[in-house]
Amino acid sequence: MPKNTPKKAAGRYDVVSAIIDYESGNLNIDQTIELFQYLVDTGMAWQLQGTYGRAAKALIEAGLVVPKNKEYYVTYGVKKKITGNPLIDGFISP
Repeated sequence: MPKNTPKKAAGRYDVVSAIIDYESGNLNIDQTIELFQYLVDTGMAWQLQGTYGRAAKALIEAGLVVPKNKEYYVTYGVKKKITGNPLIDGFISP
């Protein structure tokens, strides 16, 4: 069951709790997008295990997460939109 509490700790995004909730399947769609937007914005998506980078790439290709700058496109080669919704179609299941 998704938690309804915001992922904030002392006014900052609590990424550790969000990742734990994601891994446990406790995030709803909006919370998942918020997590991956944060991971992309901070560059953490590309430093964590590969499933996070692939999920971030799928969300970017679907237009649900926006890369911070064009460097992403050079480094990770996003060139096309995927079909379907990666959240519903299971592309980013933990």
